[in-house]
Amino acid sequence: MGARAISRAALVLRALAVYGETGCSLGVVAERTKLPKATLHRILSALIAERLVDRRPHSRDYRIGSEIFSIAISAGKHLDLRVIARPFLAQLRKETRQTSYLAVRSGYDALCIDCLAGGLADDTSIEPGSRVPLGIGAMGISILAALRDNEVEEIIDFNEDRLDFDQEFDSANIRDAVRRTRRKGYTAISYSRVPRCGVGAAVLDDRGIPLAAIGLTVPIESGRGIDEAGELLKSIGRRLAAEIELEAIVDAR
Repeated sequence: MGARAISRAALVLRALAVYGETGCSLGVVAERTKLPKATLHRILSALIAERLVDRRPHSRDYRIGSEIFSIAISAGKHLDLRVIARPFLAQLRKETRQTSYLAVRSGYDALCIDCLAGGLADDTSIEPGSRVPLGIGAMGISILAALRDNEVEEIIDFNEDRLDFDQEFDSANIRDAVRRTRRKGYTAISYSRVPRCGVGAAVLDDRGIPLAAIGLTVPIESGRGIDEAGELLKSIGRRLAAEIELEAIVDAR
């Protein structure tokens, strides 16, 4: 029963993370999590008591609480993924002359946490701090493809209403992209609005769990082929994963 309660609480926190500072109503959280409102109210009350969730002033909406940020800051003190990844992003930028990106999973989203601008123009530039539903973009699909099938379906179902604005990434296309990514080990997506292809690869730990994703966009007419870029991302991703795990071991001593 304890494990189930923790699982449900995590589900609620992931749902709230999507709405950031704005937050959302009890009804929206219930719709997203598929939990009964009575159960949801008990979970939210417990999370509020622990300051993991709070209520917006003069509103009935719920949002992520201050304690979550304290936990995140504490975690960042001993393992700052951005610091560890910077040399690898720099290598990726140097070899491709393209802007290199680093993203992590944040609930049902992919969150960009760092980028290094390349020497060539990039019309698809993503700013650190920006988030998109998992399944949109090469890095998001790379992370999605590394998850279990039931988790993939849960995320696609959760994000379905959020995908309407971009038919390049509807549910059917995302499932196809996940299958291709699992086969190749990297994601390659052509964008109709710009003559570029997004390429991404997950950074996996030794259990195959995604720690992050790295990516770039390649001009369609680029001399560096898309497959070559994908293989480079896979290689750098493996070395970055090894470095992350080494830093974690050293820090634990």
